[in-house]
Amino acid sequence: IFDEVRIGNILKRLKPDILVQGNEHTPEEIVAIDGISQSVQIELFPMVRDFSTTRVVREVLNNINSL
Repeated sequence: IFDEVRIGNILKRLKPDILVQGNEHTPEEIVAIDGISQSVQIELFPMVRDFSTTRVVREVLNNINSL
């Protein structure tokens, strides 16, 4: 969906107040890995087995393209 794997550069442009991420990393790891500003509130969400937001978006895009 995005050209970049890491979200740090995307967030620098969007400047959100809150970032919700899956709980596979701690907030400290997310800040370190993605270079996110410490002013962004990071909320962790439990991972849902067999559910991928990326997959849902791809399915939507495929359905739109097939119209």
